[in-house]
Amino acid sequence: MRGLTNMDGSSFITCHRCYTTYSWLLGRRCFYSLDAKKLSFYFRSYSPFPRKNRSLDMSRNFHTNKGVRILFLGTPLCAAKSLQRWLELSQQNPYARIVSVITQSPSEKPSRKRNLSPVHEVAIQNQIPVWTPENIRDTDFLSKVQQWEPDIAITAAYGKLLSPNFLNIPKYGVVNIHPSLLPKFRGAAPVQRALQQGIEETGVSILFTVTKMDAGPIIAQEKVSLNGDELAGPLLIDLFLKGTDLLAQHFNSILNGTVQTLQQNEEEATYAPKLKKEEGWLSFHENAWHVHNKVRAFGDSIGTFANFDIQQKGTQKLKIYKTRLKKMVFV
Repeated sequence: MRGLTNMDGSSFITCHRCYTTYSWLLGRRCFYSLDAKKLSFYFRSYSPFPRKNRSLDMSRNFHTNKGVRILFLGTPLCAAKSLQRWLELSQQNPYARIVSVITQSPSEKPSRKRNLSPVHEVAIQNQIPVWTPENIRDTDFLSKVQQWEPDIAITAAYGKLLSPNFLNIPKYGVVNIHPSLLPKFRGAAPVQRALQQGIEETGVSILFTVTKMDAGPIIAQEKVSLNGDELAGPLLIDLFLKGTDLLAQHFNSILNGTVQTLQQNEEEATYAPKLKKEEGWLSFHENAWHVHNKVRAFGDSIGTFANFDIQQKGTQKLKIYKTRLKKMVFV
């Protein structure tokens, strides 16, 4: 955030995190600012981060009677693993605790059985209050969130876009764990699209959430090399666990305003759109490498299918769970 001057001489500030301009005369403060003395930390140059100190060590620099009140948002299994890891880390530190969890509503099955999300189940097991708002932007619900007085919110595959009003509530902002090396593969299916393309390296990013999807300043990243046989489900879990550990390393600096961030280059941004069921159909007229990568990417989510001619049964639709590329040997 920086101060500028209008042509008429009046002052205003422009926030590079929410891309919004605020007038000093209005007396409003951007929901990403901590205070007037700490505004500049978002623009410090980025520096490499060591893979060490996997603990929530805030006791030396951050003291409060209430401790650090954390709000966690997530839904699928990979997010549940992240929540579980965070709970394990927070046991080592009395200053940080998750006060509430927000997840998507239980899914309705044909049998009319309501299945709780994996994050919901972990929260119940650990006696954490759970909320499943149909509309995360609802004014009444946002009032409840304000009453919790969260210091910071952590999102991990929650599945819904957050409004500026929500982002304004946590004192130190909203931090997202995203399983790609941003600005590559923004969006709903970063791991699946990365495997579909057969890339040789991916990773995880932790970043401040802004109103534009996955476009906020990057706090830290960790790279992961791929061997060509990883499946999306296990890789997602691995990346979210790495992202949780990475966030723990930088948690103290986020709270005390010394965190270093890197603005994303919009010209390098790519997108990972939501998967469609029809994408799971396989054609053996395609290159074997493309078929293999589709199975890796889609096999444990929307599923991958192909028609086979089976003796005495005719053409049958079969689900393909795993494939292996055979190396060609030329003599």
